[in-house]
Amino acid sequence: MKKLFTTCMPQTLSYLARTMLLIALLTAFQSCKEPDIINEPAVLKQDEKDTQLQTLSSFLAGVTGAPIDKVKYINEEKKFVIDGDMEISRTSAEEYLNAEKTGRVNQKRAVWLLSDNVAKDVKVYINPSITPEWKEAVREAIYEWNHMGDMKVNFREVLFDYNTDVVVTAKYEGPNPSSPQPWIARQNMPDIDGTTGGGMTINTYYNSSSLLSKSEKKFAMVHELGHVIGFAHTDKPTQGLIDFLVCDTPVWDANSVMNFVVGSWTMFSYYDHVAAMVLYPEHTWKNLPGQATDVAASTGTDIECCG
Repeated sequence: MKKLFTTCMPQTLSYLARTMLLIALLTAFQSCKEPDIINEPAVLKQDEKDTQLQTLSSFLAGVTGAPIDKVKYINEEKKFVIDGDMEISRTSAEEYLNAEKTGRVNQKRAVWLLSDNVAKDVKVYINPSITPEWKEAVREAIYEWNHMGDMKVNFREVLFDYNTDVVVTAKYEGPNPSSPQPWIARQNMPDIDGTTGGGMTINTYYNSSSLLSKSEKKFAMVHELGHVIGFAHTDKPTQGLIDFLVCDTPVWDANSVMNFVVGSWTMFSYYDHVAAMVLYPEHTWKNLPGQATDVAASTGTDIECCG
């Protein structure tokens, strides 16, 4: 908070003049005040004003495996924040809930995925306000995903915030009684129309290397780009509403980059590769060894994967 210094007033000033000067000083003092804490956007309690919030929150908790108290609704932005870093707009949450009521085509795929044309060219814009170390972390994360191999997803940094899929911005949020360990970054999950759903927000509280190392920053950015393409938290099992288990992957993968807790970056786990190839295969058809002479095609609607 800024301090305001004043000089002594001459004794000859009239009472009216002193009063007017006092009012002016108080006004200037108020206009120069800086907030000690940057407030979060207003979070609407789930039992106030909107009865559907409880339904949507419970639904999102079920499909992501997050505890109900980890599903927060930001009223000003009309979106939910799940487990501290996954974001989804209210509109998409309502559409997913309606889709759940009418049934799903495939029980064994992730709910949130990018459309084919978006996945092949995910444009990322890094706001100039992002610090150099975070910028480097984002760029290295883009490199790691693009060199995973055998999947169609491709991230591309762009220089202008125009027709962009992911806009990386910054916001400060320090510790508080309800959140002693603040979130590191947040990323929107894909919307129901197959688009990226919005941008990424980095918490500048962690700018210092003493709070988050360079390697941990890279891990966090690789993790958030995983959310861009619809990957949920590997170590948050679902509660049966929607099966997020990807074909040929285990229920638990201690080495996955999509685990909730940020660690030092080493590499993608084997099953991170498998999940990416299953959900976003680079090629529809692959040449495999064999002697088949009669091959038929199927719509796939009656085939169960991972059964």
